[in-house]
Amino acid sequence: MGKKILIYIAGIITGVILTFVFAYAITNKNDKFDGIKYFKNEISYEDKSSTSFKVFQVLDNYALANEKSEYNMYLGKIVLLISNDISFYSDQIIKVDNPKQIGTYSYESQGGMQLTVPVIDISK
Repeated sequence: MGKKILIYIAGIITGVILTFVFAYAITNKNDKFDGIKYFKNEISYEDKSSTSFKVFQVLDNYALANEKSEYNMYLGKIVLLISNDISFYSDQIIKVDNPKQIGTYSYESQGGMQLTVPVIDISK
């Protein structure tokens, strides 16, 4: 009888531990995005005090966007925007004061080209 209780308690403890391990693995997977190389320290994005972007593709808490060009059209540089505070949607216009680059993101375009773009954290 005592042995059965110990096995039962060991099963409960193992289940609890596995639940925490699984939750930790899912949380860490969502915190990082494949293809991003983070800098040790953030840097000013091209020394700009303000700029705006137009989202063209949403990837969970990330969005690929075009920067507004000097001709007031969104044909500028492509960037990856990151935020835990904003829900992105297609064609969204986002104005960013003092944009900070935190890394670079590499991906393959639909045309098969390897591209690397700046990563801008807009949640601050």
